[in-house]
Amino acid sequence: MVKWKYILGEEALPHAADSADPHAPRIELRTEWLKTPGRNGRFSIVPIFLTFCGQGRGMSGADHTFPLYKEVIHMSTVFITGGSRGIGAAIARTFAFKGWNIAFSYLHSEEAAHALQNELSARGISVLAVRADAADPAQAAAFIERAVQELGAPDALVCSAGVALPQDVLTHVSDEDWHRVFSVNVDGLFYTVRAALPYFIRRRKGAIVTMSSMWGQIGGSCEVAYSASKGAVIAFTKALAKEIGPSNIRVNCVAPGVIDTDMNAHLSAEDMQALAEETPLGRIGTPYEVARCVRYLCSDGAEFITGQVIAPNGGIC
Repeated sequence: MVKWKYILGEEALPHAADSADPHAPRIELRTEWLKTPGRNGRFSIVPIFLTFCGQGRGMSGADHTFPLYKEVIHMSTVFITGGSRGIGAAIARTFAFKGWNIAFSYLHSEEAAHALQNELSARGISVLAVRADAADPAQAAAFIERAVQELGAPDALVCSAGVALPQDVLTHVSDEDWHRVFSVNVDGLFYTVRAALPYFIRRRKGAIVTMSSMWGQIGGSCEVAYSASKGAVIAFTKALAKEIGPSNIRVNCVAPGVIDTDMNAHLSAEDMQALAEETPLGRIGTPYEVARCVRYLCSDGAEFITGQVIAPNGGIC
């Protein structure tokens, strides 16, 4: 009698229960490997099929082939704007931990960007850091084009570049400040997605994640410009999800609550403590808690989720 055991949870192979039995099945295993080419000389080798030829009691002597994976495993690629620090850097690290190749843009934090590139490259993945201002349409497009040239078409795009103003009443907000917030938070999103979208549509798959804020959902006093720009991001996300859903491309938004990043560095310890106390979970969030939400929305686990706003905010709104 041939016993069966499960391999990787689902696929089965016959197994000799007693190797001392001369009539027990004798199994010859042959593994078929796939070499997946990458950029810069990198590649991955993964086993695809396992074939056995068995003779003995309960065995026909014919070859039997079982796939080790339902799908060929490949090195997925994500493009991230504003990826050198804060939530953007946490997003890059979270994808790197899962073995994704990464291209990220930065504007001012060159030293941090290069340090992050070296850190992630040490994991054996391809990492590209590109200086680009998301608010400049030419630079936004150039980032996407260079990333495609170096790493290939993206499987996911995360638009995390953003700016905020110091808290102040609306009458003190200058025209220049107002336009700067919208040029990065809204125009930069538009320029980046517009440049990347043809690569998603051509392949008829992929995930796009935008970055809003709880203030984009409920509005913040003395944060009118920032709140308005982040509200526009949510509207952009929902409209685009309907537009490109028929092309099997998902678009979702992450709207964090109060997160421990440089963007909140202007707040005093007392202010941060007060915000923590207002949060039902009783604490401030971390960049990695946001990053894990982003990665989930780009994963197969979220393949039926689109046009949604996911809010890692500790229950504050």
